[in-house]
Amino acid sequence: MPPEPRPKVSVLITTYNQADTLPTALDSILAQKTDFEIEICLSDDCSTDSTPTVCERYAARYPEIIKYHRNSHNLGARDNYFTTMMRCRGKYIADLAGDDYWTRTDKLARQVAILDSDSRIVLVHTDWRYLDAHTGLAHPSGNPHDSPSLRARVPGLDMIVPILDAGDHMVIHSCTAVYRADVTQHTVKDNPEWFANPDYPCEDLQLMCLLAEQGDVCYIDEPMMAYRVGHDQMTSTADPVKAFDFNMGTLRLRHDLARKFVLSPRDIPSLRRHAAYVIGLARKARDRDRHAMAVEYCRRNRIGIPLRTRIRSLLFRITGR
Repeated sequence: MPPEPRPKVSVLITTYNQADTLPTALDSILAQKTDFEIEICLSDDCSTDSTPTVCERYAARYPEIIKYHRNSHNLGARDNYFTTMMRCRGKYIADLAGDDYWTRTDKLARQVAILDSDSRIVLVHTDWRYLDAHTGLAHPSGNPHDSPSLRARVPGLDMIVPILDAGDHMVIHSCTAVYRADVTQHTVKDNPEWFANPDYPCEDLQLMCLLAEQGDVCYIDEPMMAYRVGHDQMTSTADPVKAFDFNMGTLRLRHDLARKFVLSPRDIPSLRRHAAYVIGLARKARDRDRHAMAVEYCRRNRIGIPLRTRIRSLLFRITGR
């Protein structure tokens, strides 16, 4: 039996307990108008709601497009993402979260045309809009139209500092991006210290930096994705211990990536704000051990802590408040 033809684009979509938003995400992929074949690599990480039913229904309806996999055990968001990436067969990989959706039916076609035009381009991303999960209202991403890092084409190495210094605002939102599969898969496979390190809880920051290191980055200054916010508690303060662990991990990751690219904390001013936020989460959790760990990490790595944070930390050590 001849091998199945290779699609031009694999759309990577991982999901966990997103039965209410996943159909919109999948529909926005299926609505893409292209003259090339795509596949959807859909992976459910042992959801406990009706997400598997949604996945099975879509996979049965579009068996030639949707390659559905349900993990035998929960891998966690990061490992589920990279495991699914290695199953992608396309020349290019696009990324979409199960709670977001694309807003333009020509998104993939336009990005693929740019990638096809020059092999030195490793990644094409776009602007996006925030979508409030509670009100349904959308507002702009806030990307400045005159930013040097958001020109139509930028040497990848010029993107490293903007990516690392972005703080809460993503310069490259991975769910708007399309990137070269061979470069991406080899990067992940050959660098387990960045992609399999349990100290690093996220997947997009290190991926965007290591891809940018290898070629040019192109940008389409039009919003093509709705990024749903206000429903995911992973990084919120609703559970300060959980939020501390996640944000402490991203602080380590940003600092370690800065060192990889021979940058100091002074080159990444937002590290100070990130550090203050992490220390504040430890105080909110009334967790002295986490608080001491974060303060010591910043001291050891010469990440300056704002004066107000230092004063509050001193009071916390004395009073526990």
